[in-house]
Amino acid sequence: MNSNENELLKLSFVDKKLEDFYLYNIDLEENLSFDYKATCIALSEKPHTVEELKEVLGFKADIQIIQFDERQNSRKRYLSGVVTSIEHLGLFCRLEKSEVFAYKFTVEPQVAVLKNVIKLQAYNNTNVYDVINEVSQQYGLGFILNENYILKDDYIPKCNYNQNEVSTYHFLKEIFEMYGLSLCYNHSKDATQVFVTNGNKVPVASALEFSKGKDDVEKPYNIDLYKYKNDDDANLLHMDQWNMKTSLGVDGVRLLETYPNSNVSGEEWKTKGFEDKKRFVEYTRHFHMYAYGCTKEEVDKDVKTILEAQQRRNDINKDLWQGKASNIMLMPGRLIKVFHAYSNKDNSALFALINKTHLNVYARFPTNLAQLVDLEKSNKFEVSIEAMNYSEEKRFVG
Repeated sequence: MNSNENELLKLSFVDKKLEDFYLYNIDLEENLSFDYKATCIALSEKPHTVEELKEVLGFKADIQIIQFDERQNSRKRYLSGVVTSIEHLGLFCRLEKSEVFAYKFTVEPQVAVLKNVIKLQAYNNTNVYDVINEVSQQYGLGFILNENYILKDDYIPKCNYNQNEVSTYHFLKEIFEMYGLSLCYNHSKDATQVFVTNGNKVPVASALEFSKGKDDVEKPYNIDLYKYKNDDDANLLHMDQWNMKTSLGVDGVRLLETYPNSNVSGEEWKTKGFEDKKRFVEYTRHFHMYAYGCTKEEVDKDVKTILEAQQRRNDINKDLWQGKASNIMLMPGRLIKVFHAYSNKDNSALFALINKTHLNVYARFPTNLAQLVDLEKSNKFEVSIEAMNYSEEKRFVG
């Protein structure tokens, strides 16, 4: 089985290991908040040993996904990460003169390796920006803290952050969730950039606009026929489904006024909340404390940052646009513009930022397998997305 036959999914491991792997399925979950996970199935006529499979664990894997339209126009996207698990699934099928075996492996970002690093450590009298930078440098994560996406001065300099016998992965994730920070991955053919962003700007947010398709007079709310403005890309950007989900949620966050500041912060954030709207605020334990000498004004600033981050998360969870499409370029950080096909005269549009995607791709089966397996899944692209309302004045990222 020649892996070079694969036109849709290309795979390579470090040092050209497991070159015989034919990648025939990738199930990729991505989001703006912290990480991603690709679950892959590969085929091979070679029954690899456990020792051979272990050689790629913890090392880099590069994946290329290619999509063609009916005129053989193509678009590509790339994904890189480390192999965090691999298993032998046994016999896939029998050929006339050989057997084909299946292998399952997962690819995740470098930060996922820190799930196995458990320790007790304190970061005292410091800034959350510096904590993230220190952990990144210590473990070679390559986080980019660019002033266009995160400013050190936005966070008070006198906090204590305690990693209490939890993994470094969960410690970092807790910090990101508390302050509403995100990791944005920008994958290219040659490298993967990892940006830390506070949500005001997203590095990979380039617009993908959908123009209004043919109106269905009998079904005025049908929006199944959306296509891209550029006719060359029309078949690659078909929107199959689009709907709105909204639900109730609690506006607030749970915090504890921690020692040595037993009576810190003002009454505004306790009672009124933000933007003159009353919020429901309760108190419980959180994992960081304010250092000695930290003023009430500084604590107020920090608490407000945390509360606003939690409020953004509530807003995202309450109001979600959900859709399905066959476009591999729909990924977290992308902006989309969808025109509501209510009538021929209505050009109102939704402008949204994608915050979560689920991509499932099946490659074409090799010619020597085409007669033996179910071809319904062959050459198939499925993308499910979730998106939040977006405007130039306010962007919610959680």
